[in-house]
Amino acid sequence: MPENLKYNFIIKIIMAWGQRRVYGESRIDECPFCGKRCYIKNPQGIPVCKDHQNKTLENLKCVCGEWLDLRQGKWGPFFTCMNCGNMSVKKAMQMNNLDPNYR
Repeated sequence: MPENLKYNFIIKIIMAWGQRRVYGESRIDECPFCGKRCYIKNPQGIPVCKDHQNKTLENLKCVCGEWLDLRQGKWGPFFTCMNCGNMSVKKAMQMNNLDPNYR
């Protein structure tokens, strides 16, 4: 009998946790130009939609006035400012009023 209770307890724990979580599968990239779902990378390495596959981001500036450098990291593209440091693509686009979801 105790073995049966132990088995039921393990089943309840597994059901409470649900399925195994895999990081990165729920991420949906949006095109920085129009906000649609991304399937392709442009020449700079930024995920974009099919309509903007040849378009590039040029001349982005930081709040401090320095130019932003585009870099590729383990989790995707990001920008670097010499004074302020690293920032996400979304934050850089919002600072330059280029984000389609920026209000």
